[in-house]
Amino acid sequence: MDATGTGAGGKAKKGAAGRKAGGPRKKSVTRSVKAGLQFPVGRIGRYLKKGRYAQRVGSGAPVYLAAVLEYLAAEVLELAGNAAKDNKKTRIVPRHVLLAIRNDEELGKLLTGVTIAHGGVLPDAAELECYGITDDLREFVKGMTINTFRDFPLQDEPEVSDVPTVSNVRQDLNEWQARHGTLVLSAVKEISKFRYELCPRYMKERKFWRVYFLLVNSYIAPFEKKYFEELKVKAEEEKKDSQKEASQASTTAEPKDTKVPSKTSSTNPEHDLDVFLLGDLGSDDEASVGGDDGLDDDFDKIDATSGLESDDDDKKAATGKAEGV
Repeated sequence: MDATGTGAGGKAKKGAAGRKAGGPRKKSVTRSVKAGLQFPVGRIGRYLKKGRYAQRVGSGAPVYLAAVLEYLAAEVLELAGNAAKDNKKTRIVPRHVLLAIRNDEELGKLLTGVTIAHGGVLPDAAELECYGITDDLREFVKGMTINTFRDFPLQDEPEVSDVPTVSNVRQDLNEWQARHGTLVLSAVKEISKFRYELCPRYMKERKFWRVYFLLVNSYIAPFEKKYFEELKVKAEEEKKDSQKEASQASTTAEPKDTKVPSKTSSTNPEHDLDVFLLGDLGSDDEASVGGDDGLDDDFDKIDATSGLESDDDDKKAATGKAEGV
C-alpha cells in the first residue's frame, strides 16, 4: 500500500462510515421508507423499548406494529369518510368516527369498551324497531347488490326541481320515511354503501329512495301504518284537550263580563243634563223611602235656628224694659 491509501489492486480504501475516502456521504433511508409505511417505525421501536414490555425487542417488532396501526387508521378513516359523505359533510367529526366503528362488525368487536368523545350515541333498539329497522330487514338488505338498484324496472317520471335535503335525506319523503332513511343509513352499512356508490353517478337520490322503499315495502309498511295511526290518535286527544280548556276558559270569563247597570244611566238627555248640573238626587224609590226623613230634618234645623234668634230678641226686649223702669 502506498501513501495515497491505494492498495495493490489500485482500489481506494473505504472509511469507517462505509464510504469511499473523500466521496459524498450516502443518503440515509429510514426504516419506514424501507417497509413502505407512513407510520414511524423508529419512533414506535423507541416506545417499545422505553415501555419495558419485554426484556428484548426484535428489529421486526416495530415494523409489524407500525403496519397494523396504519391499517387500522386507514380503515377507520375510510369508513368515517363514507359516513361524512352520507351526511353531506366535507369534514370528518367524532360522530362519523363513531358511526364507522359501530356499524362495522370487526371494528365494533375490537373497540367494544371504547368511548369516543363527542361521538354521541347510536339510536336505541326501541327507536329502530319503531321505524321498521328489524333483523328481517337487515337480512333482506344483505341479499341486495348494486345491480338490484340499477336494474330495477322503475318508470321514468318528469323532471322536477331538485328538492333540498335535510341532513342526508330528501324532503320529498314523508316524516316517517325521512327518519327511517336517516336511521337505516347509520345502522345498515349495506344501504350506506349502495347510496355512496350509486348517487349521483348512476342515479339521482330521489330515484334511489323510491327504489329502496319499493323493495322493502313489505317489511316496513306495518310499522309506517302504526306510526301514523298513533299520530292520529294523539292529534285527536290534543284537540279534545284544547276544546276542553277553551270551554273552561269561557265559563270562567262569563261572570267577569256581566256588569251591573248604572243607576244614573238614563235615556233622557235632559235628565242627564240635570244630573250633571245638580248631581244625582237618587231614584224615586229611594226618595219614597228616605226622602221624607231628610226633609223633616231640614225643617227641624231651620226651626232650631229660628228659635235661637227669637230667644235673643226676647232677652234684648227684657233688658230694655228694665232700664226704662
